[in-house]
Amino acid sequence: MFDNPGSSMVHVRSGRLKVLATTGLKRLSTLPDVPAIAENLPGFEALNWFILTAPAGTPAAVLDRLNNGTAQAMKTDAMRQVLERDGLEAVANPRASTSAFLRSEFTKWDKIIKDRNLSAD
Repeated sequence: MFDNPGSSMVHVRSGRLKVLATTGLKRLSTLPDVPAIAENLPGFEALNWFILTAPAGTPAAVLDRLNNGTAQAMKTDAMRQVLERDGLEAVANPRASTSAFLRSEFTKWDKIIKDRNLSAD
């Protein structure tokens, strides 16, 4: 199965779940002995991400304040420790690069879905 580290690491640490590979381009620092799929299938990447969003039309000043506050929180030792414990990496990007990342993810997965003629039926 594919799962995100946040919900599965507790089971990995207990020995009830074995990780065969990770889906990033490189190995996770929390699982250094577990290969990334990209090591055998170059270019493979299926990221697990969480992005803070706001309703369309939210004033830029409010978005900037939210982004800056989130970036500050991600830099704290407490936040890093919690995320690392769960096999997650703290990343706080500027709004513009986050928007570009989302567009690239939508484009990538849209192409995969169309190329393989997949549907939710």
